Amino acid sequence: MKTENKFEKLILQIIRQTTEGNIDWEKLNPPRAISVGTEDIVEDYFETEYKDQTIAVFERRYREYDPEHDVMFWTSRDCFAFISGSNSPVRDNRIVSWETSDHPSALSSLIKVAKESAADVDGIVDKLLN
Repeated sequence: MKTENKFEKLILQIIRQTTEGNIDWEKLNPPRAISVGTEDIVEDYFETEYKDQTIAVFERRYREYDPEHDVMFWTSRDCFAFISGSNSPVRDNRIVSWETSDHPSALSSLIKVAKESAADVDGIVDKLLN
């Protein structure tokens, strides 16, 4: 199986595990390595531990140039990353081992479920219904 197909399968598996309540996500500040030396903005950054591997999903906002209209504009892409050094007591020591924005539709769904998990949407709704 090609790596690309494996990766998409992994994303779908993590989405399923998250929606079933087997994975909990935490909203954190991103590692410095994600934004140092760039003008990129990362506001929604989520991490979890999955099978002894720290993974992260986030939206990276950045500026692009449109040569046809000679203007800069903001755009974004959803990203997935493997993080190492997350067991360090100093969170700034986290390192992005690998990052991708392939499979944007699946990543968008993963960010949505990660955000709901980190906010404990199900728990809050259950509490409000009782």
